[in-house]
Amino acid sequence: ALFLSALLLDRRRHWPAAIAAAAAAVCAVSPGAVSEASFQLSFAAVIAIVIGGRRLRDAYDRWAERRLWRLTAPRLHVLARGAALSQGVTTLALLATAPLTLYHFQQLSVAGLLSNVLVVPLSGMGAVSSGLAAVLLTPLFPGLGACLFAVCCGFLAAGDWLTGWFAALPGAVLHLPTPSLAEIVVY
Repeated sequence: ALFLSALLLDRRRHWPAAIAAAAAAVCAVSPGAVSEASFQLSFAAVIAIVIGGRRLRDAYDRWAERRLWRLTAPRLHVLARGAALSQGVTTLALLATAPLTLYHFQQLSVAGLLSNVLVVPLSGMGAVSSGLAAVLLTPLFPGLGACLFAVCCGFLAAGDWLTGWFAALPGAVLHLPTPSLAEIVVY
């Protein structure tokens, strides 16, 4: 809300303040949240994506510019950029959450890098867009809304099945010892 308010008021957006405000709001509602795995993993992933996302985008754009992709192959450029940034964001989140995942669960998902190539578009573009359309259209066209909810459920079921399939692959999860606090800090 803080970040969007700054955007609407044409003010400079300061992501550390927005993330700190979100953390403070969560802690105000649930004071013990800061010690929970979900809080730590969520904020670690968001911070890594915010810090690394812009750098990742700029690095890709420089790389593509040297190859003149925007001019010589604009459609390929758009597809490759989307795929590279999507996979890059997944990698940023995985790297940022790895020590905490090991600390809390003593395991690390290797299959996440592969599965997210398919699961994220199914969930993000398929399920979210059809679900939002269903919410908006159901009051006006209940039958169409019900169909869109069914499409949304189909996307979610496909994503769930794919996640299970990738998780069942040999070596999909590495079971490792719990890192010490010093190891997490050094990481």
